[in-house]
Amino acid sequence: LGERVNASQVRLAAARQAAISGPIRFEPIGSRFPNSLLPYLADLRSLATTFETMTMLSLRSGERDLAWTNLLALTCLATAYSPEPIDISQLVRFGCMGIACDATWNALQAPGWTEGQLAVLQGLWEKPELWSGLPEAMAYSRANMAALCQLERRQPVFEGMSFREVVRHPREAWAALGRYWSLGRSRHQGSYEDERAVLLYYRDRELELRRAVRAGTWTEMRLLRGVTNFVPFGPQNRSRALAVMNMRQIGFSMQARGVGLLGRAAEAEARRRLVVPALALERYQLRHERYP
Repeated sequence: LGERVNASQVRLAAARQAAISGPIRFEPIGSRFPNSLLPYLADLRSLATTFETMTMLSLRSGERDLAWTNLLALTCLATAYSPEPIDISQLVRFGCMGIACDATWNALQAPGWTEGQLAVLQGLWEKPELWSGLPEAMAYSRANMAALCQLERRQPVFEGMSFREVVRHPREAWAALGRYWSLGRSRHQGSYEDERAVLLYYRDRELELRRAVRAGTWTEMRLLRGVTNFVPFGPQNRSRALAVMNMRQIGFSMQARGVGLLGRAAEAEARRRLVVPALALERYQLRHERYP
């Protein structure tokens, strides 16, 4: 494992410096479809795992300065990343925070850290605010799906068949005509019904998140519908936009391990609230040679 990591030292050194340098933000890549492209999220998660690995390897080999640099870069990656108002970006942020939390917890088992180093880590962990961007992420999903419904209505309903094809395959032509009338009827009525249902669905999810964010404790949050369990969307028609939405929901549920967006945020916040006092206790022990 060490050999694999050492083979990418130049790239990783640049990534460490970038992570430590300050706030971390990315610009989503636009496309002709409503969905933005977010290829950097996989790299972000991979770098977090790599920095964690390098921290442990450096501690194992006694390279404490290198261990500190990697742990600092990992902590910055998790706490200084300001994600886009997109649900998958929020999930990646929570995942990176989990990796950084585990790495910090394990690193604290090794002696030799200075009070100044622990103070830097504690300051970084005290900064993140995990709740404010969640309603905006749901609003983005609503706008995205509305744009997808509108895009579908601009697509041609039927490419058509030549007269020769109709003569040679009259049964297929009749079936194609039936599909044409069905799609046309769905396009002029069902598509608007689907868009309205989608807008209402995401509006309700956004309102739930706004109410939950105002709650003071997780005990209050979890009483709200859609906080602990995923709320499925039941489409009335079979449009392509709704098929895309259903696939997204399945993918998001797998990424979130069956937990809603707010549940993953609560897990990350609980980890953050454990790391901060753990670092404070170690700082106290270094100053007074005993725990409070």
